[in-house]
Formats: sequence, C-alpha cells, structure tokens
Amino acid sequence: MQTVILYNEHEVKQGGSKEDIRRGYNLWIDITDPSPPEILAIQKNFDLDVKTLETFIHKSKKPQVRVLDSYTFTLILDLKYKSFGTLGILGKTMDIG
Repeated sequence: MQTVILYNEHEVKQGGSKEDIRRGYNLWIDITDPSPPEILAIQKNFDLDVKTLETFIHKSKKPQVRVLDSYTFTLILDLKYKSFGTLGILGKTMDIG
C-alpha cells in the first residue's frame, strides 16, 4: 500500500505529481509492504540510491543517517517489548530531500 502526501508551509494534500515538487511542495511517501516492482518504480521515479534501497529491502537493523546529493536517508529502530527479555526490533526508513 502506498500513500503520497505533499505539503508546504500553507497546506497538506494527498496525491499530486512531480510538478508539485517543482512548485515547492515537500513529498512524503508512506509505503507498507511494497512489492519488488513497486520499489523499483519508486527508485526510478525519484532517482534513489541503490544502496538505500538495498538497506530497505534487506530490512537492516543498523541505525544510520546517509547524506546524499539530493536527499538524506535515515534508518531508525522501532523497539517493542514482547516479553521479559525479548524485544522486537523493526527498522523504519525515511528519505528526506
């Protein structure tokens, strides 16, 4: 599932196009359980770094911030208490730029 949100200092709207980005909007794409073709399409549409995608695909559990030419990739960890002595760890990624 994919949700696209565009925002600027005056408004937030769902959906939109690359032209909105050229007009000064920021873009947020929320993706849940993407298929390999969806990941490839996003990589091509937004010119994302291959290593960024590999980190996402392989579900890395190593926190990191990677500053690239056109965006910043961030991976944070979501820790959930499951039982005494057991934590669930899930990586959450963000590309900012």
